[in-house]
Amino acid sequence: MIDLKKEHEVFAGHFGLPKSNENNPILQCGWLAWKTRAELAQAEIKDLKQQIAELHASRVSWVEYSQKIENGEFVLVPREPAKEMFRVFYDAFNLANKGNTAQNFKVAYKAMIEVVEKDHDQH
Repeated sequence: MIDLKKEHEVFAGHFGLPKSNENNPILQCGWLAWKTRAELAQAEIKDLKQQIAELHASRVSWVEYSQKIENGEFVLVPREPAKEMFRVFYDAFNLANKGNTAQNFKVAYKAMIEVVEKDHDQH
């Protein structure tokens, strides 16, 4: 929040003006420009604080995700699955015999992730 009284004191001090000159139209024009700039600066500060808060939240999310990768909760997989990943998924899905497509999918997915983890361990 802008303290206009303090801004006016800084304005007057900057130009070496006594308070008795407050009714001078030229000074009023200068004060209006100063006040407008102070308001714009305050809006800019508010916007920058919001951007910092968003960046901080983004950084916190990134740190949380990277910790999940480091502790093994998440696994990085390629955007385009390798042939080995498809083969293992297909074989595990067909061998699962869980009687339920969703359960077969879970078994196949876990098998595919194991292939990725083994690949990461080898490199």
